[in-house]
Amino acid sequence: MAITLSPSDLDIVDALTQSWVTTGSATLSSSVQTDWCYGNVGSRHYTATAEVNGEVVLARWPRIKQRNRGFDREISQHMIAAAHGLSPSILASDWNNQALLMPYLKPSVISWRDATTTLRAVHALPQTAPRLNITHAMNYWFDRAPKQPWETQQQHNLTRWAEALFAAHQHDAVFSHGDYSVSNVLRNPRGRCVVIDWEYACVAPRWWDLAILCQTEQLPAEKRRSLLAQYWRRSPSAKELETLSAFIDVYTQLLALWTAATATGNTVYDAITLTDQPIIAGR
Repeated sequence: MAITLSPSDLDIVDALTQSWVTTGSATLSSSVQTDWCYGNVGSRHYTATAEVNGEVVLARWPRIKQRNRGFDREISQHMIAAAHGLSPSILASDWNNQALLMPYLKPSVISWRDATTTLRAVHALPQTAPRLNITHAMNYWFDRAPKQPWETQQQHNLTRWAEALFAAHQHDAVFSHGDYSVSNVLRNPRGRCVVIDWEYACVAPRWWDLAILCQTEQLPAEKRRSLLAQYWRRSPSAKELETLSAFIDVYTQLLALWTAATATGNTVYDAITLTDQPIIAGR
């Protein structure tokens, strides 16, 4: 059931709307009441939809704001993807509240073929995002977990293992969405798949997005094989299946750390964890 926005939330979305209509050719009709309603309140963001001058738009703003540098990076990567037809256009943005206004796209069924084809296109984008430092990522969340899920020595071993895996595949680095799941893929009115939520965009081995997709969707071994076959457009080798499994293991460990760290606290992955350094710290 839709929930009416609070006064402070209304200020955010109304400011976005006014920014959009005053910078474009349209003007906001005072005779049309903008009736905003909450959308997906279960995610890391609040969303709200409304019909403005005959067009349904969606506003999105975070539950917990990231550093401004992180929001700048997210906007930049979103706009690059939009320029390549891989993300909805940004109608307006509000840096103070880290809010975006976009055309509303209805949820639709996304096939695995659509998901993998779209991911291939994402991986072909220019590598403008910073590289993922997996060492920093794992240690960052481990240090912030109030009840650390395992001992320090085990964390050290897991981090060294992740480092070695990323180092072995840094030759296969691509533009990575960093949070690729079917729920982040929508279909625009022309029928083309577009991707949202670019705050974790980075340069990483292509296996990283594939692992995130498999883990998020809880794909069994046979479904993973099918996914790789659609991504590569050929049957995957045993070695490729082993590589995917290894990256899934790394992401699963990172997700466990994130869950432990964010159970009662901040969910924001600080922008300093994504730097222009090589994928592996110290290299």
